Formats: sequence, structure tokens, C-alpha cells
Amino acid sequence: MLATGFHQRGSDSGIPSSLPPPVDFSKYAAKELLGDGEAKQKLRELERCGADCSKRTATGAVDARGNQRLFDKDFVTKIELERDQLTYDKQRAQSKKGRHRLEPVRQI
Repeated sequence: MLATGFHQRGSDSGIPSSLPPPVDFSKYAAKELLGDGEAKQKLRELERCGADCSKRTATGAVDARGNQRLFDKDFVTKIELERDQLTYDKQRAQSKKGRHRLEPVRQI
């Protein structure tokens, strides 16, 4: 399978060989060829977003564990514990979404 998502043509692939070959855009997406245009800015934005989400997720995990310990000793209410757990779950989902958005770019 090529980086473009197309399967290679041939007698065993089920794709007729009379069609033109798929275009491989990966050679145009190399970081050193991007310059300072919109594509490189978007890539930096995605990388920054992924790093920020990872940091927030790590902080949320520490907060959730800390609040669980405080809840076990009756220093925080169940509502506060659930709120922090919900916040952590949202941060994990955002982090996963950020990694998912960056994954196709990293494959190139």
C-alpha cells in the first residue's frame, strides 16, 4: 500500500492495470521541502497542539490520582472527585484526537 492509501496494481490485487498509476505525494510533503508556507505552519501547529494535550493529560492524571487519595481520606466530596475524573477523561480524549490528527502527517 502506498502512502496515498492506494493499493498497488497487479493481477492478484483485483485492480485493473489499465488505470494510470496512483500519484505518490509523499515526496512533496518532506519537511525540508515545505519552506515557511501554510503547510509547515499547519504542521508546527499540529505538533504544538499534540505536545500541549500531552502535558495537560499528564497534569490531569496527577490531579485525578491526588484527588482520589484526598477523597479516600474524606478531604474532598464525591462531586469534586467526579468532576476531576471527568476533566481528566476529556483531556485524554483531546490528547488522542491531537495524536490522531498528527498521525497521517508523521507517516509521510
